[in-house]
Amino acid sequence: MKIFIHIDGNDLADIADPVSAAITAWVKGCNCTAAPVNARDEQAGSWTLGLTIDTGKKAVLKQALEFLYGLAREYQQDFVVGFIDADTGTAHKVCYFGHEEGRPDITEIGNYLGLKR
Repeated sequence: MKIFIHIDGNDLADIADPVSAAITAWVKGCNCTAAPVNARDEQAGSWTLGLTIDTGKKAVLKQALEFLYGLAREYQQDFVVGFIDADTGTAHKVCYFGHEEGRPDITEIGNYLGLKR
């Protein structure tokens, strides 16, 4: 399953470089199928900063959530977690975590996504 975890916001100019660098470094060392995302669409006024991860296991997702929760606290941001429908390519948001939303609950998120142990 292709899962996305992105910062929930578009005003990222002050934090994009250090957050992107931290995510890229984590992805390189994660021993999983993940990719950093840092895409800015100035016409639409949107910025997507985070990562995608392809997994069906909660344990793999848990590592990403723990890492990103640290960034959320450090940079006072919230993240959104969701999945990309394999048939339609549509993104579906399932929950939020971070600075205001609090610690991610891997059991709850895993259940929303239908992940296995």
